[in-house]
Amino acid sequence: MKLNPISLYYFLFFTGLLMGQNEAESVKITGELNAVQQVIYNTEKSFQKMTAVDGIAQAFSHYAAEDATINRNNNLVKGKSNIFSFYDNQVYKQAKVDWEPEQIVVSDSNDLAYSHGKYHWQIPDQNGELQSYRGIYLTIWKKQDDGSWKYMWD
Repeated sequence: MKLNPISLYYFLFFTGLLMGQNEAESVKITGELNAVQQVIYNTEKSFQKMTAVDGIAQAFSHYAAEDATINRNNNLVKGKSNIFSFYDNQVYKQAKVDWEPEQIVVSDSNDLAYSHGKYHWQIPDQNGELQSYRGIYLTIWKKQDDGSWKYMWD
């Protein structure tokens, strides 16, 4: 069986997190956050605010790593520019999204993390009326060379 590089990356990432995870590194948001978890939490909230202020396409592009991937309706959209193009349409210009991280887990090396929680999309139907879609999200974050955090997977 041959693994593609992305599958191998995610397998190693989650294996590393599960094997190297300390109790203090996996804190429900109701608990106290360590410094790295707080940075990721703040990044999530800034990301969310940007969707409302600058638009969904701009926000999802801005917080994406160059080689990020999003999974939407069982279709993978790969790369920052393709993510922008995916959201740069009339439906998402009228849509709203809100989410709340419930847990943030950081690797021992403090350069990879994941967050998960609940999301709420409001997307206009063919009549322009907002329809609600709720679910659970998982975002994988990677610390960039400049110290910022960008998502690799959403």
